[in-house]
Amino acid sequence: MSRNYRWLLLLPFLFIACKDSKKNTLEGSVFSKPWYKRYTGTVAGQPVVVNLFYYKSEEVSEGLVAVGGYYYYPDKSEIIALSEDDINDNEIHFTEFVETERDEVRKGHPEWFLRITDSGATGRWKSADGRKTMEIVLSEKYEEGAYPFDILSVQDSVLYAEKKNDIVMLTDHNILIPSRLMKNEDAEFVVKAILHEMGGDTLGAKTMNEFISASNKIYFADFRKTIGELVKKGDTADLFHTNWDMTINSSCEYNGKGFVVLDFSMYNYSGGADGNYQSHYINVDITGRKVWHLNDIITVDTTRLYALFDAEARKCFGIKPTSTLKDYLIYDVVPPTDNFAISDRGLTFHYNPLEIATTPDGDVALFLSYAKLGDLLKPEFKTRMKLN
Repeated sequence: MSRNYRWLLLLPFLFIACKDSKKNTLEGSVFSKPWYKRYTGTVAGQPVVVNLFYYKSEEVSEGLVAVGGYYYYPDKSEIIALSEDDINDNEIHFTEFVETERDEVRKGHPEWFLRITDSGATGRWKSADGRKTMEIVLSEKYEEGAYPFDILSVQDSVLYAEKKNDIVMLTDHNILIPSRLMKNEDAEFVVKAILHEMGGDTLGAKTMNEFISASNKIYFADFRKTIGELVKKGDTADLFHTNWDMTINSSCEYNGKGFVVLDFSMYNYSGGADGNYQSHYINVDITGRKVWHLNDIITVDTTRLYALFDAEARKCFGIKPTSTLKDYLIYDVVPPTDNFAISDRGLTFHYNPLEIATTPDGDVALFLSYAKLGDLLKPEFKTRMKLN
């Protein structure tokens, strides 16, 4: 079973009962409120870009915190995820994951030990085998083509009471919004683009607060209706054992060259053994005033694309040439998806649980470099990314 980093980012919010009361909290003025920070600097002397976020949910999650993010070596690496494992004496311990590599194929993961202050972040990187330790030095920076964001954190709840039992639906939103430091015209475009991609404009929302309020209204109405119908039928044997959850967190996977790639991770628990999870990516070209979709970027040549996805799926799952994909996946072919992330080196395609793999495998990420895509890339995108 793959250890999926997105589940790890969501765990602190979703399983309150598992909270470790002995776990250290983060102290210092830098942790006085939620934030997103874009860092540049070095890991082992090599230039990196690091996108980190920090937030906590006072009302819903009893002060639990989440710290995580992504980093990459410009023009050299895929995007690498950072998941917080522990906090000890104000030092954050991260485990890093290459999105397209699974535990069954790659044994062990490098680690970070990071201290974050108002002036930057410093720490050490440790190799997967524990034999090498290198220095990390980072400073917050937004050069031309990179953008500052804040985090809008909103928690709400509604109670359904039935005789001596009751059940609560909790909603928790931690959404990236343009910082006041961003130019007004850029901020307006980003908000409009996000609302359109998330369906907020169909709800009449013009701001992220309005979107959250309208979404909660729908969630709560469905909650009351569903519980009411079950109570009316007398089907309440296991109904009041646990609360419902709706958690939506957004994070920034890439921020540079005029692009911002946002990951909206959504988790919904409405009873039963497991909840439902999905992740949605939005590629916002602030400079070009455009949201890029797959048909804007590549010419969909089915035969050639399927061959590329087949090769990457075999690499990801360690599937031998003599085996079919269906021996490991739901389908024998991996279709292209519009759920992808742009980066310096290529496109990372994200498949939510049960889209191409079974539930134990979680979600799946496949990376296709621009070099492999070659002349399938459309001229407009190649010009925009300076790939010519």
